Formats: sequence, C-alpha cells, structure tokens
Amino acid sequence: PAADGAPVISCAEPVFDFGETEEEKIEHGFVLRNNGAGTLEITNVKASCGCTTTKLDTTTLAPGAEVTLAASLSLKGRQGKQHKTINVESNDPASPTLTLTLTGSAVPSIVLSPENINLGRIEDDEPRGATFTIKSNKADLSFEVQSVQVDGISFMEHTITEVTPGREFRVDLNSKGPLPVGLHTGRAVVRTSTLERAVIWVPISMEVVGAVLVRPPQFNLRESEDPADMESQQISISPGRLKEYKIREVVPPLDSVSVEVKDVGNFQYRVAISNMPRSMELNGKEFVIRLDDAANTEVKIPIRVFKTPANRAVLDAQKKAAAAAAAPPQPVNPLPEAARTVVETPPAP
Repeated sequence: PAADGAPVISCAEPVFDFGETEEEKIEHGFVLRNNGAGTLEITNVKASCGCTTTKLDTTTLAPGAEVTLAASLSLKGRQGKQHKTINVESNDPASPTLTLTLTGSAVPSIVLSPENINLGRIEDDEPRGATFTIKSNKADLSFEVQSVQVDGISFMEHTITEVTPGREFRVDLNSKGPLPVGLHTGRAVVRTSTLERAVIWVPISMEVVGAVLVRPPQFNLRESEDPADMESQQISISPGRLKEYKIREVVPPLDSVSVEVKDVGNFQYRVAISNMPRSMELNGKEFVIRLDDAANTEVKIPIRVFKTPANRAVLDAQKKAAAAAAAPPQPVNPLPEAARTVVETPPAP
C-alpha cells in the first residue's frame, strides 16, 4: 500500500509483445499514470540498447494524471527473440524504478543460421571447421553474397557455396596451420547485394588449449612507484592436450620471486607466486612451466606491466594518506614514577 500522500507510478500494460514481425521498426506508447495521492515526479528514463524514447510532454503528474511515453525499437539487421527494457525512475517511494518491456521476434528478409559460431574448447593440434547459411526469407527477394571477411581470427579461412541461385548460400570456415593457444573472438563479415540486409555479422569464438590449460594465461600488473609494493598471484594448471603429466619445475622471471607448486590430484596443480615486484622490470618477461613429458614441453606465461596514470597515482597516494590518518594512535608507554614526579610536580614558589 502507498504511504499517505505519496505518489504511485503505474502502467496498465508494462509489457508490449509485438509477436513475430518482418517490420524494421516497432513503435509503442506506454501510458504512465499517477495512482497515488501525492505529486509524481519522473526524474529519468533509461532505454536499453536499440530502443529509444521520446521526451515526455510532462514529467510532473498530479494524482490521477497520465502521460504517454513513446518508445521505438529498431529491428534492422536483427533476427530471433528480442527483449528490450525501459526503466522509468520517479519519486514513488515504494517503486522508485518502473520497468517497461518490448518483446517479440524479428523475422528478417534474409535469415542467418546459426546466428553465432562457438567452437568451444579445442586442442592446438585439432583442426576445426564450422558452417553457416544465409537464406532469403521472401519469395520475391533474390541476392548474392559479394564477399566474406573474417576479422580477429587470422587462422580461419573460408569458402562460399551457392546452394540455391539467388536464394541460399553456405559459408564454410576451416582452421589453417597450427592453432595459437588462448581465447579467440572475432567475426565473419558478410556483404550482400541487397539493401534489405547489406551487411551481416557472424560472431565467432573459441578457446584453443595447448599441452596444459593454464589460468591465467597472462599476468597483467599495474606499475607501482613503491619498490616495496609486491604482488601475489596463483596459477591453476590442468590437463589440456596432455591428459597425464607432471610439472618438473616452474622458473620465475627473477630469482627474488617465490614459487610454490602444489599437486592437488587428477593431474591438476596450483602454483602460488609471491614477492613479485610491480615494476617495469618485469614487463615482457615470463614464467616458464616445464613438464616431464617425452617432448620436455615448456609452457610460458607472459607478463605485462602497465604504467599507472598520473591521476591513478595521485588517488593511490591519497588513499594511503587517508589510511594512515585513520589508523589508531600508537599507545604511549607511561612514564616511570621518578620521571612523572619531575614532569608533573610544579616548581616550588
């Protein structure tokens, strides 16, 4: 229940389901009402990506008053289920944020299947491929695939096959050469001959695993001006291409860096790193993990040190100063009795 004299924001239909549509733009008006006894002040309207709203005719609603919030959603280049929200902030003490929703499915003139490619976790010596199709969804629409470009993943090549002339095309992606270890994300950029969907983006992702899986695959440190400022980290090592192995040694980049290897079973290890200086001295260096397999495999963990921006350095210094000021004072040892007599006894007149 609303507090006496308080405003209450409401919307009779906070969810608008536009169903399945081929339209490139959805428009809808949400009617906002003040069901309370006090004056309602709408302070902010936030729409999620792809959704826009028009300026309200008024942001102040007397009890019983209404205002329409016009919203539009662009479906151009989109396909499949869509779910966009609009948050309306007000001085309603019980519900300071009212969420409005636009939901439905976009049916494009040209359909991409699948919409993204995730190859998952693959081993560095395991070739991998994937396929996606581009198909006309209208009886009177024909098109050509003019080009396909793979961005962000240099070891993937592609071929284009016309399945049905002017109607459907297949793109086959295949890895080439050795696969670099690590997380890889990129996209295939498809350009077509029709303005209905001139450019299509297909996200591509995968994780390539080497002899073992190392977390983190790289150390990122922020430089500190304090030479006594040391970093501690932990490395997790588990089976990758090698299912059974042992760690022979972990070689740190500096002799002063401490390394402790712990076997936690099932060919998994934890490596505790300590006493690692946060200085540019480590930039470009690496930890080397040596395994006892037949190939005497070495796995390297690179180190990157980032310079601290001037404003960040000032902020860190201010935090240290504030922490020092907030620290409790050190206890004062009481004076010996003889000294107290000398200090505390006033001189004779």
